[in-house]
Amino acid sequence: MEAIEEELAGLLAPVVPCTPVVPLYSTVTGEVIDGAGLDGGYWYRNLRGTVEFESAIRSLLADGFTAFVECSAHPVLTIGLQETFEAADASPAVTAIPSLRRDEGGLERFLNSLGQAWTHGLDVDWGRVLPETRRPTGLPTYAFQHSRYWLESAGLVGGDVSAAGLVAAGHSLLGAVVELAGADGVVLSGRLSLRTHPWLADHAVAGTVLLPGTAFVDLALHAAGTVGAARVDDLVLQAPLALPEKGAVHLQVTVETPDAEGHRGIAVHARPERVGTAGDTGGGADWTLHATGTLTPDVPALETLAVWPPSGAEPVDLTDAYDRLAAHGYQYGAAFQGMTALWRDGERLYAEVELAQDAEASGHTLHPALLDAALHPLVVTALGSGAEEGPRLRIPYSWDGVSVPAAVASRLRVALTPTGDDTIRIALADTDGVPLAAVEALTVREIDPARIEALRTDRLPLHEISWTPTQLPAAETTFAENAVWIGADSSGRRTALGITEEPCADIAALGEAMTAGRPAPRTVLVSPADDTDGAAPATATYRTLELVQALLADERLAESTLVVLTRGGELASGEKPDDGGGLLRSAPLRGLLRVVCSENPGRVVTIDTDDDEASVRALPAALHTGEPELLLRRGTAHIPRLAVGRGGAGP
Repeated sequence: MEAIEEELAGLLAPVVPCTPVVPLYSTVTGEVIDGAGLDGGYWYRNLRGTVEFESAIRSLLADGFTAFVECSAHPVLTIGLQETFEAADASPAVTAIPSLRRDEGGLERFLNSLGQAWTHGLDVDWGRVLPETRRPTGLPTYAFQHSRYWLESAGLVGGDVSAAGLVAAGHSLLGAVVELAGADGVVLSGRLSLRTHPWLADHAVAGTVLLPGTAFVDLALHAAGTVGAARVDDLVLQAPLALPEKGAVHLQVTVETPDAEGHRGIAVHARPERVGTAGDTGGGADWTLHATGTLTPDVPALETLAVWPPSGAEPVDLTDAYDRLAAHGYQYGAAFQGMTALWRDGERLYAEVELAQDAEASGHTLHPALLDAALHPLVVTALGSGAEEGPRLRIPYSWDGVSVPAAVASRLRVALTPTGDDTIRIALADTDGVPLAAVEALTVREIDPARIEALRTDRLPLHEISWTPTQLPAAETTFAENAVWIGADSSGRRTALGITEEPCADIAALGEAMTAGRPAPRTVLVSPADDTDGAAPATATYRTLELVQALLADERLAESTLVVLTRGGELASGEKPDDGGGLLRSAPLRGLLRVVCSENPGRVVTIDTDDDEASVRALPAALHTGEPELLLRRGTAHIPRLAVGRGGAGP
């Protein structure tokens, strides 16, 4: 045995002893040791002797450690840690935090462990983990699906509007049309929502549901047909129209009186409907101009596409085409995945497109999903062979020379011919090659995804707590004999408030004093930071919870108000957080006290003060405001009120 010990000592002797920066608790001795004894003999005893794991953990607990991070490939020791905590009556104030798990050794597991450490009160530098951004992180979606037993109506899409002095528009996106008195103009109106037109949800760009640019073309073509025009010129998209997840938008298509040549101006406006008011006219909201153009009587020339596919055109592989488009910001659902075949002949593109099986071509002059699919070859071919190198995010900007289709179609042959860097000529024909319509010039433009995100109208404003200055009522300047202090008073506020009576250790001690004849106090004050100075943040929360429970359980204190004094737990306007993480440490305590206030109105008041003498003098008057929560800064009281956050709109 001695020979084995000498051999192991020789192998381990070259290990250079080190002096740890933090205390080293040994599982050989169960106590704190320095680095000087880490020689070969120590490591031999480590291999041969009993592992004093529990003793080492108990020593750590006795020295005030409350968080244990297991740095191993699998948290096999956390069970033993928890059992030791319970045996030492340290749980739940003490916790064991794993860092890795078997088959879970990636960044997600590590971030999960950081989250556990943070919820326990440990300081985590999230700025080194999460990039700084002004856009708040989205909340998790609801975990359950609801299946209702009653029938739900999709809402009134079309119907008899003659009782209102209107005429049915005869279009899926429009409800009525009215001729203007004293002028040869018309107004077409409608209401759009994802509930009444669910297929529109399948057209998302950069994560935002947009009314397709082709829908404005469809609306303009229908208006042209209504007034007898033959085509649409200079239809310019002034602003994209985002559709809210809930609620609706009101549409208005106005057609002006014709000029001497028969040209009519056209404009498309929209404004949001107030959420929750299905019959609302949108009163109070501003109309936004989304598109302008001209309706003309000119009949454009059409191109026949009888030879199909054209000789020499090479087929383009469309495998995973829509998946690749989605990766670059074009999130097309089933209703808009209408491109079925594609060929290329030099710069010219030929495609076959069709409507989804459950889509109805009737109700549209040229269905937006069908015309939108006719544009997909432009983006698909720009993707190239690599999914990582994609095109810029571009949307239709202007349409010129769009002819009113000769017939309604659900399938099309399409020919696209570039005429410039961002302009394309389009020919549309039926499945036999008979020409239906044409677009003499389509111009597309690049758009910033952030601009599309900003268009969303369904985001309610984010609110935050704003601390508003308030006038304190005239009141007594000291607590005199009506108050008692509980626990430690390292800040000296008890004396400053004129409380001469010695503090009670806890509510139980106060109860004993009342049993001995002391009258019940009107005010009970405690400063958790003073009482648990230097301890873990959770300790102050646990002790305050015990104090609150004991106070509420004693019927003799039913008329007493608990005043909890904190420091640096909130920020008044213009204040900056300290570098010590005071806001984070006090957050669990203040959250607990807000719950107690909501469940027991009038029993608990939380006051966050600074070290200014004027704030101490203002404490008695602050209690007479009736506010459950206040800030005192340099003698000025601030009360919490909800206000729209600086960020404005939601995430």
